[in-house]
Amino acid sequence: VVDGGAAGHFGAVLDLGAGHLGAAVVAGDVTGRWTAGSAGSIAIRGSLLGGSIELSSAAVGRGTALGKLVVAGDVTGAAVRTRGSIGRVQVGSLHASRLLAGVSPAVADHPASRADLVEPRAAIAALTVTGTGGRTDRFVSDSRVAAGSLGVINLLNADFGAGGGIGLWADGAAARPVGRVVHLDRLTGDRWAWPVRRGLFAGPDDLIHLLV
Repeated sequence: VVDGGAAGHFGAVLDLGAGHLGAAVVAGDVTGRWTAGSAGSIAIRGSLLGGSIELSSAAVGRGTALGKLVVAGDVTGAAVRTRGSIGRVQVGSLHASRLLAGVSPAVADHPASRADLVEPRAAIAALTVTGTGGRTDRFVSDSRVAAGSLGVINLLNADFGAGGGIGLWADGAAARPVGRVVHLDRLTGDRWAWPVRRGLFAGPDDLIHLLV
């Protein structure tokens, strides 16, 4: 348990070098920068606000640089970056944030080509946006998710208007660059999935980017 004081918030720098963070639980919000080689599980019961989690391990395949990340609240203006693979990520909302696995540290936003992937075998197994506190707000906006390959992406109430809701980037040379993407909009009742089993894709044309 990472003790953030009376309110349970953690705004300090946590630097473990190339060490392993087995498990961390924060009762409140995280606003600081965390660095380590790898992490088993990180649970933030508040929000990840402007903070970052950076893990240098190149573990891929059956291994992960980050096994599991659960943020009950909002992920806003934050970055989660790993050299190796990420297992399961679950967040309440995702706004103006970056989730990058195997992407060059020199890339601030999203990879522009395969050359920006320093570890093309790095994968993000699953990302789920659950919503927060029973609200019916927009839970996804202006965010980027990139890795050598992406597994199952579940989005809720994404804002795909001007500025973009979310972009997904994966290695176009991977055997299966993107597994499945599902979006549910509780405000409009719309629901769509990719790949499409029949009919036309109802989602945005600029959602998925395959790097060459």
